[in-house]
Amino acid sequence: MMSLQLASSTFLGTLFVVLCITSVANAEPITDAAEDIAVRQDQVVRTLISQLDANQFAQRQNASDELAKLGKVAVPAMEQAAQNGSGEVASRTIDLLKSFAGSPDDETASMALSALRRLASGGNKSAGFMAQEAIEQLKRKLGPHRIDQEQAKPAMLPQVGFQRSVRISNNNGSREIDVTENGERIVVRTAVDGSVSITWHLPNGKEKTVEADSAADLKKQDQASFAKLQQLIKIADNGPARMPALENMPRIRVRAPRMGNELDPFTGGDATQPKPDVTDFEDIKRRMDEMRKSVEAKGADEFDSLKLKRLDEALRQIEETVKDAEPTAS
Repeated sequence: MMSLQLASSTFLGTLFVVLCITSVANAEPITDAAEDIAVRQDQVVRTLISQLDANQFAQRQNASDELAKLGKVAVPAMEQAAQNGSGEVASRTIDLLKSFAGSPDDETASMALSALRRLASGGNKSAGFMAQEAIEQLKRKLGPHRIDQEQAKPAMLPQVGFQRSVRISNNNGSREIDVTENGERIVVRTAVDGSVSITWHLPNGKEKTVEADSAADLKKQDQASFAKLQQLIKIADNGPARMPALENMPRIRVRAPRMGNELDPFTGGDATQPKPDVTDFEDIKRRMDEMRKSVEAKGADEFDSLKLKRLDEALRQIEETVKDAEPTAS
């Protein structure tokens, strides 16, 4: 009887140890899988953001739609893109942040609004103008109390504000571009024979390297790595993004002082504008109709990618103006 009890106890003890070892062994892959998913998700976001500046309108619009589906996980990368990208990228990412700021999800709305506030007070004047304009539009749409009560939160990045360091070295035709952006380090290497590699330094101390015989092969192999390769080479060759031409600067609404609200001469509302002449309005409608007919008559062959991009940007400004004219619910 004692032997049977001893055997049972030994068996149960062995089974418990085996189960503990199995649990520990299974824990690491789960952690690694979660980290791998986060890296892949970040790569998807960065690839979509790089497509916001594509030559084809359909590709730019598709990237905007896909980023809109991702929601708050894309907010930090979109904030960086608005601060450092081209005018087209800044315009589209700020539009998306404005949309997220009106989300019914409190965390998404708070993250997006905080990003807009940081952009509005950041060093990129063009992005700052657009971000401030987006905040003013949100005040009119959602009410000033909801927006004013939201305080700008620190960025989700390691440092407050955007920081970048770039180190470039050349050795017998081979080139190394070592870039650290808000604590995230990425190293690109290009060789004389055309081969390329990109190394992602992950937060857990690990590294992920993608290699290819050429940039074209890298594009086929890993779109996210190819997009990052192009971005870092552009940074190394041209430096930070330049300010757009003055004619491309977004419009700024200037508020006019009003008396009222006790001793405060500013009410925070827009100045009353004189009612436009009906003939002016009809003239604008006529000219827009003539322009539409002219575009249809020319056909697609008459427009290259640059002209189409200019038409797209002009149309976006017209759409934004029409949206501003829509009455808001009281």
